[in-house]
Amino acid sequence: MTVTFNVKREYISRMRLIAHDLTTASRAEDGCILYCFSESHEKQHRFFLYMIWRDEEAFNRYGDMPLVRAFDSGIAKDLLKVPYIIETWQSLG
Repeated sequence: MTVTFNVKREYISRMRLIAHDLTTASRAEDGCILYCFSESHEKQHRFFLYMIWRDEEAFNRYGDMPLVRAFDSGIAKDLLKVPYIIETWQSLG
């Protein structure tokens, strides 16, 4: 799964902290294969999350984490310019 976030400029520093906290907590979760949060060099307000979970059950547990729920339920509305773009992918190889 990938998620692209466009963050309001005044919240870039806050988003960096949130990304750090989410990365640390998510990587410790059972079923997390890869969790990578990045910030664009060209557009500092753009953040990109790439994550791979072992299975749907592990991903659902991730979605129930307090940090993820807090972000989805309220923090995101303040920080983001536009709704984030979520894409789900499947392996071809």
